[in-house]
Amino acid sequence: MLIDKIFITHHPALTKRKQNLLLDLQREGIANAEWVEMFPPEEIKTTGKIGISKKEASLYLKHRYCLEQQLKNGWENILILEDDAMLPENFIPYLEKCLDEFSELRGDMLFLGTNKEFSLKKFYYRNEKFERIEYNVAVEKKGGQNVYYHPTYMSRCTHAYIVSNQAIEKILKNLETINKTIDNKFDEIIKKEVLKVCWAEPGIYQTTIDGLEKSSLKNYKPWYLKTALLFKKTFFYNLLKDIYHYNRAKKFKCKGKIS
Repeated sequence: MLIDKIFITHHPALTKRKQNLLLDLQREGIANAEWVEMFPPEEIKTTGKIGISKKEASLYLKHRYCLEQQLKNGWENILILEDDAMLPENFIPYLEKCLDEFSELRGDMLFLGTNKEFSLKKFYYRNEKFERIEYNVAVEKKGGQNVYYHPTYMSRCTHAYIVSNQAIEKILKNLETINKTIDNKFDEIIKKEVLKVCWAEPGIYQTTIDGLEKSSLKNYKPWYLKTALLFKKTFFYNLLKDIYHYNRAKKFKCKGKIS
């Protein structure tokens, strides 16, 4: 296999997730993945407001640890999974084909993960004010092709992605300040460092995004977000969602630190 190391970020309290993913790994013959279980939320100490929850900070630190290990060991490519990733059958042949195409494109990051709101040519991001910016780009699926590149691509979830060693130093030097969730931080770094980001199609889904399991990062929903969920696909829904993300943006301006 062309991947040097597989990491899986995991909160030990979520035992069912580990059991489910272990079954997927066993089915695919993957026995050497490293489970990253350090940095529990309850042990994270902060000075001032950091702009994200301790659970989100815990996940951030887990991802940063994986990337630090890649730099330390000189690994060419690593795969980082979160414990809610849903590995498809015949994952290894899929992964190897994606790696071959990623190598040919000389990409920096390859996001295997996806969700129902992101397709190769239609997707959205939120700017620094957390306003939703829609994209519709000229990328067409081709038979037999799994990996695609477009200059507007940024992160596409963080439950399954590959990092090339040519980008690892650029990424790590920007991860010291923890003031955003890991996916939003990646978007910031991708734009700043002009990283070449690729997406895989078909992508890998996750249980929490697709409603099969409750997210451990989002226990609390303000009243306006709960109300928004009753009005899906309407103007009122989008307005309430914008209020939610506006308040998230204000939190990201906090200057607190994690020790």
